[in-house]
Amino acid sequence: MQPPELNQYNTLCNHRLPINSHKVRKSFCIPLNITHFNLIERLFSDESIDKKFHSTFQSGCKFYYQALQAFEKDPETAYLNLITVGELLSGYYQYEKEDLIDEKMQETLTQIRNGLENGDKLANQVLSRMLSIKRKFVKTIYRLINDDFYISSESERDFSIFTKENFESSIAAAYDLRSKYVHTGVSFGRWIEARADLSDLQFGKPVEEDKEYAKILAKAPTLVGLERTMRYCLLSFLSEIEIEIPHEL
Repeated sequence: MQPPELNQYNTLCNHRLPINSHKVRKSFCIPLNITHFNLIERLFSDESIDKKFHSTFQSGCKFYYQALQAFEKDPETAYLNLITVGELLSGYYQYEKEDLIDEKMQETLTQIRNGLENGDKLANQVLSRMLSIKRKFVKTIYRLINDDFYISSESERDFSIFTKENFESSIAAAYDLRSKYVHTGVSFGRWIEARADLSDLQFGKPVEEDKEYAKILAKAPTLVGLERTMRYCLLSFLSEIEIEIPHEL
């Protein structure tokens, strides 16, 4: 019999980070007590639960767990894993084409259809280019968030937290940051790593030669903000099978 792997206990951790603290989180304030397992017990006993839901939720939790493991030693990898959580959740939902574009773009497409020769064909070509994984990603994250999320930030600074006004653009920037990394290999870990004030967002504008990259960094959530978002989304996702996690016990 092999002895248990204890190497993870040989390093110090930042106990101020919400993921390392024994304090309850600001949102879904469930104490770390095994007696509260009953809240999700049906996940393991109800065979009628949709298999697609099961696989989506389990895979999402797997990548969330891997993100927590890499949180302090490899912020970049943790960030990418959290983006994957959002992608998995977005794959669960089906959207009509029109649901994935905003009202302004709807009006533009209508003008193209009505005002140009072959307008329908041209509008459909524009629409197909817009229906990207990114748009599904942003829409899904947004649908799994509610008002409680915005008032339960763990940041010590009111000016660097998610609001209804900045959240959607920030989540879109997180996806852009992942895409930038995949296509160029440019490192971003030092910009998004956890800060002492536990801020959701960047404070100030990062200085980078690539101006487009700097704009993405300025809008993208920090690792703390993205972790808070994906944790909230995973717990909200349980409502799809009528498992309602209380916001407070």
